[in-house]
Amino acid sequence: MDKRETLEIQRILSANIKRFRSRRGMSQLKFAQELGISHNFVSDIETGKKWISPATLTNLAEVLGVEVYELFMPEQAATEDTHKILTRYSQDIKKVFIESFDTITNEYLK
Repeated sequence: MDKRETLEIQRILSANIKRFRSRRGMSQLKFAQELGISHNFVSDIETGKKWISPATLTNLAEVLGVEVYELFMPEQAATEDTHKILTRYSQDIKKVFIESFDTITNEYLK
């Protein structure tokens, strides 16, 4: 994955996290508290400065009341570049979902 493609996926993820959080009327501080992470980390996620682990991604989606895949969907109709990127890296995205599911399953079964 080249840098431009990575940045596009990160831009989509960051924008969606912020959008879904705002729709729920949650401040970054309240959101961070519910996730058990720092307010600064939430800010870094929403500005695209930091990536998140599959476990954090799963928790984040749960707190926001959305499915993980929704966090990777462009708000607007996908541009041709976005469509190409998502198609090209669908296996990587699926891997993250599977890892997240496995993490949840393993934690639940402990």
